[in-house]
Amino acid sequence: MKRDLFVADIDGFIYDTSERAYLSSLKMGLNISRLDASGVDPRNPKFRYIDFDRYYDIFDRPDHAETDVPMPYAGHVLRSLRSKGLEIAYVSVRPQGEKKGMEKATKKCFKRDGFPDPDEDSGAHLILRPPYVTGHDGRKTKKLLVYILTKAFSVVAGGGDTPGDSRAYLDNGIPALIVPSFQFGFGKDDFLEETVFLPDIVEVKNFVEKNILDKRAH
Repeated sequence: MKRDLFVADIDGFIYDTSERAYLSSLKMGLNISRLDASGVDPRNPKFRYIDFDRYYDIFDRPDHAETDVPMPYAGHVLRSLRSKGLEIAYVSVRPQGEKKGMEKATKKCFKRDGFPDPDEDSGAHLILRPPYVTGHDGRKTKKLLVYILTKAFSVVAGGGDTPGDSRAYLDNGIPALIVPSFQFGFGKDDFLEETVFLPDIVEVKNFVEKNILDKRAH
């Protein structure tokens, strides 16, 4: 029997990466405010002139990951779901990095911020994109990573913030629970119709408990 699992996106869902985006923009030579830097993305028409392969090489540096700030209550939510018997898989298009540098930096943040720790909890898993998928193309691997998880687990739902997250879950037959982030130049019409929009990560937890876990218990 497959074990139940919840998939959690990292960037934009459990972590605010706006400081990393700002530092990366400065190192790209962009004259930009912190607010505008949070919208630097290939999907945002304002920034189509940027060399995003280079940008993501900078953005994905392990030392930059340590500037990420946890979203309010994100650690509590994942600990709570874990206490309900759900395993947690952090799935991200962050690269593992050279000598697994980004993977180590990400785990360091989990320890620092009180998230279920893949090094200490056998029910917490970290899935990052493999090192041989590089540059802008590396941001397109989430659907495959989620698909692999569905072969080993009963994935009850996935949480994220972008249309790419929604497609990665729904295309694999998984409910997509999205706390939408609109700074990248897209709106609700860019998400698949079956997407469940929620105002914050606490409501993601409430949805999973009420609509999935409680129903399974009965």
